[in-house]
Amino acid sequence: MIQPRPTTRLLLILLAAPVWSGCPGSGGSPPRGSPEDDSSEADDDDSGGSDDDDSGATDDDDSSGADDDDTNPAGDGPWVTAYLAAWNHLVGDADGDGTACGTWGNLSTDDIDWSAMTQLVYFALNVAPDGTLATPIECWQNVNSDRLTEIVAAAHANDTPIVISFGGAGNHDAFASAISPTNRAMLVDVVVDVVTTWGFDGVDIDMEPIEPEDTADYATFVQLLHGALEGLSTPLLDRPLLFLVTGAEHAEMFSELAPLADQINLMTYDLSGPWPGWVPWHNTPLFRGDYAFPSAGGPLPSIDAMVDTFAAGGVPRDKIGIGVDFYGYVWAGGSGTPTGGVTAPRQQYSVAPSVSTHAYHEILDGWLRPEVRHWDEVARVPWLGLDFPGSADDAFVSYDDEDSCAAKVDYVVEQGLGGLIVWEIGGGLLPEGALPRDPLLQAIKQARAEASR
Repeated sequence: MIQPRPTTRLLLILLAAPVWSGCPGSGGSPPRGSPEDDSSEADDDDSGGSDDDDSGATDDDDSSGADDDDTNPAGDGPWVTAYLAAWNHLVGDADGDGTACGTWGNLSTDDIDWSAMTQLVYFALNVAPDGTLATPIECWQNVNSDRLTEIVAAAHANDTPIVISFGGAGNHDAFASAISPTNRAMLVDVVVDVVTTWGFDGVDIDMEPIEPEDTADYATFVQLLHGALEGLSTPLLDRPLLFLVTGAEHAEMFSELAPLADQINLMTYDLSGPWPGWVPWHNTPLFRGDYAFPSAGGPLPSIDAMVDTFAAGGVPRDKIGIGVDFYGYVWAGGSGTPTGGVTAPRQQYSVAPSVSTHAYHEILDGWLRPEVRHWDEVARVPWLGLDFPGSADDAFVSYDDEDSCAAKVDYVVEQGLGGLIVWEIGGGLLPEGALPRDPLLQAIKQARAEASR
């Protein structure tokens, strides 16, 4: 769990994601394990849990002392690191300069249940190729002074560490230039300046994806940033937190970084798409069982398989976290399935459907009806199947709900993992009048409390 440490060590949270992830969570190219990739571990059987002998507390030696104290803003139990996208954060004139910034968004600061999380990650500042910020922190930007002033003060008032994120989807090329030998010292200075100027308790480095050719510069940059943050303190912690996001392929690199790490979180969502050779599949499946791609026979992706990859790569299981997504995917239309269009997971089609991303509250409003909801006992996630005359309006909807959120918390505990991340709380907020307004976050909170008893 993320906790204050002596200033001689720096907390490192490694958020690992499929290389096709966006902000942390959007579509792109097919992931490892797809029909086009021969490196998938087809012999894995994760239909009921990992076969690893260490599915519990790890026996790995962690010399970082990362588990030596028990300060946790949300008490004992798995960590819950929640993201908030700045564009969803609704504020007024928080800095008192007479101009209200941040007037677009659906989640006010008062809507946040701070007791449901151990940290909040505020997302995100893009970087420029020369190592500076791509855009200034000004009123017309998503990340602006009113939003930062209000969210940092609220987090600290609720004794919750708040971390600022750098990077995100679409920022890869600039980020790769920014961490080059010529520019990385500038980027380190800029990151440290943002943390100290605004009173953040840590940094989230979200370079997406990390390509093989990026790894040397990336590792050097992280080392330099670690050194620059070491010895600093924050309003809540003895030293700043450092969170990292990377592609799932780099398990061995994260194993080398594990002695510095408190959390290695896998962004275990966006696990499917309408790519060549694919079939409709769940966004956040815990397990895949014997399900395989019909075109090549390789196993479909799952959270458990990603966890096993990192554990096999040497990352201690109690430093691994998994992801929960407050957004879902709607596979719409297509043709050539037994129902016409796509209406269920694993259907083969002749014409690919369109796929779009929607917040949980949009799925509830636009697609969910009791008679179309199903539960995949193997994957341990819900799905919706809508079959209409013809095929154009057919739909398969993959998403997380209260049951699957609780199942993921249970999985974390059963597998001896460290915790989970949430992308992102604005997507899970229901309109005013709903009780509770944040049912997914409340499901995680309840499951976590039960697991901690």
